[in-house]
Amino acid sequence: MANRGPLVATVAGAFVPSAGGAAAPGSLRWKEEILSTVSLFAGMSKRHRRSLARIANLLPFQLGDQLVTVGGVDDTLGVIVDGTVRVVKNGRTVARMSAGDFFGEVAVLDPGPRTASLVGESAGRCLTIEGKRLRRLMATEAGMASEIARVLARRLRETSLGPTS
Repeated sequence: MANRGPLVATVAGAFVPSAGGAAAPGSLRWKEEILSTVSLFAGMSKRHRRSLARIANLLPFQLGDQLVTVGGVDDTLGVIVDGTVRVVKNGRTVARMSAGDFFGEVAVLDPGPRTASLVGESAGRCLTIEGKRLRRLMATEAGMASEIARVLARRLRETSLGPTS
């Protein structure tokens, strides 16, 4: 595994700090460390991640909590910090998300009805960023906007191509 800085691994669905000591949960530095491990933000400059950390909020969730509702209009981006979330479509669990996974990236760029529900499968926490605040930040930081677009384009390509052998 490549060195990811202060948060070097996920174990049992939670970020694990390195021996160098961890920042206090919820602090600006802690949020920056979390964001640096997420593929959507990992390629950004530290300055851009710090700007994101300033507008991110820590949201706890419990077993059964509905984080996102299918059909609901919402533009919040979320990053799972710990715990597990089920992705539910048509009443069926189609995927699970855990530490480091993110959701709502399309809704930030194109607010519209959510295509799936997210339901807490265990207690946990996620970082959330309001779409309006992120769009405002991207409007002033071209480098941040282009990095997000690059990562989303790569994900779209991978989804369109499907699994490779």
